[in-house]
Amino acid sequence: MAEGPARRALRLLASLGAPAVSAEAREGRWIGPYVVVLLDCDARCAVEYWLRVAPVARREVGVPVFVLWTGEADLPPEELGRYAGEAMAAMGVFPALEEPGDVRRELEEGWE
Repeated sequence: MAEGPARRALRLLASLGAPAVSAEAREGRWIGPYVVVLLDCDARCAVEYWLRVAPVARREVGVPVFVLWTGEADLPPEELGRYAGEAMAAMGVFPALEEPGDVRRELEEGWE
């Protein structure tokens, strides 16, 4: 039986030493299939692994890979946004909103 993208993402992150807890394959309206991996660490650590995986995600996993974390949100919203943009660009994923909005305001409110 062929290995699915969630298992491939877990294997890839484990090979880097990431504290991966779980992975889930999902389908997005705008980006199609992708994987979300939960890491048992703070935001800064999770983003560091994400930036290492993003450039090879499509080749190694077959779909974009995103991360969530269990620990503290120890990055300011502006820094997280910059890193998210870098990771998404490396995977060929470009942000889009269904309706116009203030992304910075949304990030700041979600951070509180």
